[in-house]
Amino acid sequence: MEYTIYMIRHGRTWFNNYKKIQGWSDTPLTTQGIISAKQASQKLKNVTFNKVFSSDSRRAISTCKLIIQSNINNKI
Repeated sequence: MEYTIYMIRHGRTWFNNYKKIQGWSDTPLTTQGIISAKQASQKLKNVTFNKVFSSDSRRAISTCKLIIQSNINNKI
């Protein structure tokens, strides 16, 4: 059985704007981060995902949700 794994980094956050290390800080996406996540969602919208995983950081969850919302298989 063959699998394809897609790894996506979260979109730009407020700490990225200020060149701060985020680590465990839970900063939200910026407007540009949301736009980038939506662009990624359009590129991945026709990919059938069997499973989707995200870290529990708000930035990663927000990015993941934007990608899944546009996906043809958005029941995940």
